[in-house]
Amino acid sequence: MNIEENKIISSTHTAFDRVLSRIRGVQDGYIVIIQSRHVALKGDEDMKRLMDDLDKNLEPTGMMGEEYFLSILFLDLISEIEMFLSNIVKAVITEHPRKLGSTNFKLSEIIDAESIDDLITRAADEFIIN
Repeated sequence: MNIEENKIISSTHTAFDRVLSRIRGVQDGYIVIIQSRHVALKGDEDMKRLMDDLDKNLEPTGMMGEEYFLSILFLDLISEIEMFLSNIVKAVITEHPRKLGSTNFKLSEIIDAESIDDLITRAADEFIIN
């Protein structure tokens, strides 16, 4: 295994660890949401009032409080997976810039760049964005 492959694997592991942390956060968040409803049903009047108010405000959407918070957690997880995939693509392009094909830079971008690696990073970012 060469140095470039090690960098790609290292970047992938870092991104994957971040996704796993986010998944654990979603699991913990789900437990908090369920526990909140449970506490409200067990007689905590303040929590019951808060949950009831949330459900009432969400009524036009057809969701209950738990579904609302779960949808937020789910969207956050989707964003994290998108970032994970972007990081992998960026790592591969950074280590194998020829895979990107041709890229055009303005003369000012070339002059302002601190190094070729800076230009490669810019090209990788543009590729991911587009």
